Amino acid sequence: MRAVVHQGRAGLGGVRVADTAVGGAGPDEVLIRLKAAGLNHRDLFVAANRSPGDAPLVLGADGAGVIAAAGPGSGLTAGTR
Repeated sequence: MRAVVHQGRAGLGGVRVADTAVGGAGPDEVLIRLKAAGLNHRDLFVAANRSPGDAPLVLGADGAGVIAAAGPGSGLTAGTR
């Protein structure tokens, strides 16, 4: 998947778009194929307060899409918007 990732430098200098691995949906989880996503002030705050040695972090807490896979116990089904 393509994702906005923060790593290596504090602030916006550490933000880049990168390909990342995607896991499956585990128990009580869903995997969502995003159709729209956005960064907000929370993401800017997080990026500004991370250290250069921190592990890579996928930014973005806002999104809308379709359930691509539903794990057991989630109560949802693939294809749901």
